Amino acid sequence: SPLSNCPKAVVSTQSTGTEGSATKMVEVIQGIQDIIDHKILVELILVDPASNSYIQNVYAPDEDPHLSVEEFERTAEDNDELGILEMKTEGYEEQNEQVS
Repeated sequence: SPLSNCPKAVVSTQSTGTEGSATKMVEVIQGIQDIIDHKILVELILVDPASNSYIQNVYAPDEDPHLSVEEFERTAEDNDELGILEMKTEGYEEQNEQVS
């Protein structure tokens, strides 16, 4: 397993968490391990309005048959969250010259 050399997390029900939260954590970790071990198939949908993500194509230079890419226009809300609406994209050179 890819995680066999990684440090293991120790989950104790005697910590500040409840027994239910410790059990849930063990279930989540097991679920992730099942995905890694290909016992569970998942579809990962990555929405990246900033376009900062990279997913390596292991089939390169051929197309990845398991990957589809959809480009989309950012919404005004996306632009606001990214700070794009606050950016000054014109006339900023003039402002810098006045400061000097």
